[in-house]
Amino acid sequence: MLTIIWGIIIKTWGILSKLCIVTNIFRYYSTRYMNEVGINYNNLALIYSRKGAYKKALAHYQSALRTFRQSDQLLRASHVLNNMGLIYLNQSNYLQAAYYFNESLQIRKSLDDAFSIAVSYTNLGLLETRLGRYPEAIGYHLKALKHSKKLNNQYRAASSYNNIGVIYQEQNNFGLARQYYFKALRIFTQLEQKLELVEAYRDIAATYDLESKSDSAQQYFKQAFEVAQQIGDQKSLGLVYKDLGIFYRKKKQCNQSQEYLHQAKAIFTSLKNYRHLSSSQIALGQTYYDCGEYQKAQHVLEKGLELAKKKGDIETSGYSILSATYAKLGDYQKAYENHLLFKATTDSLFNRKNTRKIAQLEEQYRFQLQKDSIRVVNQREKAMLEIEKERQTFLNYLLLVGIFVLMIIGGVIARQYQLRLRKNQLIQTQQKALHQADLEKKQMQEAHLTKELELKNQSLMSHTLHILQKNNFLQEIKISLKELKKTKESNEQKELIKIQKIIDRGLGIEKDWKNFQYYFEETHPRFYKELNEQFADLSPNLLRLSALVRLNLSTQDISNILGISYRSTTMARYRLRKKLNLETDKNLCSFLMQFG
Repeated sequence: MLTIIWGIIIKTWGILSKLCIVTNIFRYYSTRYMNEVGINYNNLALIYSRKGAYKKALAHYQSALRTFRQSDQLLRASHVLNNMGLIYLNQSNYLQAAYYFNESLQIRKSLDDAFSIAVSYTNLGLLETRLGRYPEAIGYHLKALKHSKKLNNQYRAASSYNNIGVIYQEQNNFGLARQYYFKALRIFTQLEQKLELVEAYRDIAATYDLESKSDSAQQYFKQAFEVAQQIGDQKSLGLVYKDLGIFYRKKKQCNQSQEYLHQAKAIFTSLKNYRHLSSSQIALGQTYYDCGEYQKAQHVLEKGLELAKKKGDIETSGYSILSATYAKLGDYQKAYENHLLFKATTDSLFNRKNTRKIAQLEEQYRFQLQKDSIRVVNQREKAMLEIEKERQTFLNYLLLVGIFVLMIIGGVIARQYQLRLRKNQLIQTQQKALHQADLEKKQMQEAHLTKELELKNQSLMSHTLHILQKNNFLQEIKISLKELKKTKESNEQKELIKIQKIIDRGLGIEKDWKNFQYYFEETHPRFYKELNEQFADLSPNLLRLSALVRLNLSTQDISNILGISYRSTTMARYRLRKKLNLETDKNLCSFLMQFG
């Protein structure tokens, strides 16, 4: 009997062994096929990314990531995660970029791949630099440098030195920035990396120029120029020409400045690089202005600003120089128009910077939360992987000892029960995390709304002050013209009267009031509605006056903004109080602040 049972066990073991061999062969070819699929997805994603089609690129990267994870190709999966992080970094989505960079780094650390680890640290350093967290950024670049030295990879070490130098330059620590730029320069010289040499020389020259050390700056600009000429890279050569043009303009050497800027303009025109072309034209226009060639300055500046406007670039300095150029040419109307454009672009740039600053602060907060939660997420995924491995091991053992199925059923049930308990615990943990994330999201939304209201108030007051300053300026000119008219002859008096009419039109520009109305309604959206509901017979002029009084402006400021006399403003306030049935002991401003 025992012999028969033993024979059955041996035969069963032989069948199961053959099944295991067949299973392993199937897994080998299946894994190889999935790797090819993953590589194709990754290549398609790279093509879409280079074309700027980031949405499609991310979709293909996700497919590649799933495929590589299923085939257990962890290093390739880490490369995909890193590429996804770079896309989000280019889109200024710092939270997602941080998540994918850290995911990639954790895999690379587990594989102990020093080169890939150095790349991840470099990307995290660039991310921290974007967020303005310079100590953290330098820390990551130093870690990347350490791994590059471990691999004796001189090129990547030089790149790390250069990245650290950029951070110190942004902090105006030019001496320390140069130390790292020189380290990068020595390595690039040894490796004969000519294109990188041009950038290194330009960076060093820029630090000297910012410190007003002209001789040293000139020396390194010329070295950058010589190397760019050797390699024949047109874009690098154009940038060096532009640098030299601006440098010689500061030294008031007009001919040399104009010559270099014309060369830069010609190169960027041939390359169809319109962004650098517009900046080169504006720089050339400023040189013409500084050298007293105002007609040429006008022509070049107008072309440069038109090109910048087409490309969506904000060029505040260009409008300022063009306004000054028209003033020198005696065209005060166009000088004033370009001054307004300069003011408008300055306000736009101010608002953009404020918005970007708020977004940056929010991203820093979310990024810190993300860093704190990454450790928890990784632990959770490791636990899931361990559970999956245990389950796989369990199934393999079940296959090999199938003859004893009846004895193992109890163990299987117990094991499944344990897995269910762990899964329920994970679900509860995830639900808690989601609830916490919702609370944090609501808090961030409230903070964002508060900051948005502050920005709207700033924009309203900025525009109101702009109107007030403009009208004050025009009133002063108008008074001066009245005095001047007394001393002039009749023909000259006629011209002065024309100018006075232009000024009167400037004082009553409806566009100013429409812009003010826009900012006011953005800040106090319910003011007019609530006021009209209670006092339906208010005229448009009294509604305007109500808005200005609501801002707690003085009677003199209101009269200047509306372009009427102080007495007329006082009478208008009296009519408004009468329409509002307001007693004499009640404050008009306090009463209007109840609305909106």
